[in-house]
Amino acid sequence: WILFESHHLFFFCSVMASSSMWNRRTIEADGLTVMRWKCGLKEITPAPIESPRFEFCDQTWYVTVETKTGAKAITVNLLQEGENSTWDAVDLHVRLINMEAAQSISSKYKFGGTSSVTLGNMEKIRNPSSGFVTFDGCTPSLTFEIFVRCPPAATAKREAVSCYRGIRNQGAWDYLIVLIQLLFHLPHFRKAVYNTETDPTDKHSIISALQNLFSDLQIGEAPARLEGLAKAFGWGDSEQFVQHDVQELTRVLFDVLEKLWNGTAHEKFLSTSFGGSLKSYIRCVNVDFESSRSEQFYDLTLVVKGCTDVYESFKEFTRPEMMDGDNAYLAEGHGKQDALKGIQLCNVPPVLHLHLQRFEFDFITFTTVKVGDYWKFYDEIDLTPFLNNSTPPSESEESSQQPQETTDNIWKLHSVVVHRGSSTGGAYSAYICPDGVNWFYFCDEQVTKATAAEAIDNNWGVDPDKFWCSTNSNPFPCVLVYVQKSQWSTIVDTVPDTAVPTRS
Repeated sequence: WILFESHHLFFFCSVMASSSMWNRRTIEADGLTVMRWKCGLKEITPAPIESPRFEFCDQTWYVTVETKTGAKAITVNLLQEGENSTWDAVDLHVRLINMEAAQSISSKYKFGGTSSVTLGNMEKIRNPSSGFVTFDGCTPSLTFEIFVRCPPAATAKREAVSCYRGIRNQGAWDYLIVLIQLLFHLPHFRKAVYNTETDPTDKHSIISALQNLFSDLQIGEAPARLEGLAKAFGWGDSEQFVQHDVQELTRVLFDVLEKLWNGTAHEKFLSTSFGGSLKSYIRCVNVDFESSRSEQFYDLTLVVKGCTDVYESFKEFTRPEMMDGDNAYLAEGHGKQDALKGIQLCNVPPVLHLHLQRFEFDFITFTTVKVGDYWKFYDEIDLTPFLNNSTPPSESEESSQQPQETTDNIWKLHSVVVHRGSSTGGAYSAYICPDGVNWFYFCDEQVTKATAAEAIDNNWGVDPDKFWCSTNSNPFPCVLVYVQKSQWSTIVDTVPDTAVPTRS
């Protein structure tokens, strides 16, 4: 028996070259199954070699190894025996063991399909000097480590709910669906939309389209549809398959609503509910001089890379930069001066949108890559250290400090927008806590019950100790919505069905 040294315990299996020996030991933890399979090199042909069956997630599985006809690579397949499945997705990670290094590649298993991982190239693998081939006597062999687990976002037969409606996705509109669900489940915003007077003759009114869409979500019996809103946006058929960023679309929608609400009773609604203010400053170190300007924001962008949690990201956001030497600041009346350049939060809105930098440009490959850092966020955050003239926490302080109930600077988590996929494509979905207690998972037209652990802990990203987790298969939070705790009852107050306007 082999047991990896880790804080996790693994189920370990081994298969000898002839597949005649199959030793198994099961230790359940973290939903992970690990197998080591040693195959004779000559046995790996276009005809698949099947492993013995093994139990995982109450289902029977097996693995095959083969070389596709004409291909120069090895393919490892994860297959499920039988037709009945209770799982939405399973992650497969394979390592071809090398005496000098490990080669790995990951993919996602979809219900009803087959997960295949390709390890190439075969010519290099066969080369005895490559380090992949070992010898049992005179028999050349390859050794695979196969990791199988149910990812955090995949749960057994999620329980569908009837109290909330999903939205039908007719293309690549998951980003729009997520945004609409976030706004709908902020009843304060929904009321403002319902209470806006519309022109019944305007067939392209965005407000009318939002009213109709929110009406379908509140009192409809079937998943809502986006065609009316898309037409109001002026989108054609081609826009159905163009995916945008949730943050970008939110800003565009708020800009449109600000113009539509200008001169009405809702003129200051967005700025007072979603808008905050910050001060950008340059403060001289050795003389009494400061240059500053105030700015309004509807969302804050936080750095994820290099930070362990949301508090460290806020510290990074407000950390001043020293301007000295050739970069010294030219202060009016004082000449060149050493100075601190930074940002200070002055006012945080009742509804706080945090956009997380999960993508960055790689100047080596000249491509956009996904940031898979392990990053924690919490059900409540205390922003006292980052507001006004408060002194930011010292480096020695624990970043995961607990909220202080004695202040009015506590924000409670309302929504988590997650992205599954790579920098070139993927899908958005959301966890929303409409009442502050119960969590629900919104994925297109499906709405199911969720737990706080699924919404928060399981979306912290790739734990560095869990190397089998794939950056692409794991969900990563890209937007967090917090509501000021003292304003929670106002922001999420119930909207009665009688408040729904007549459909236009």
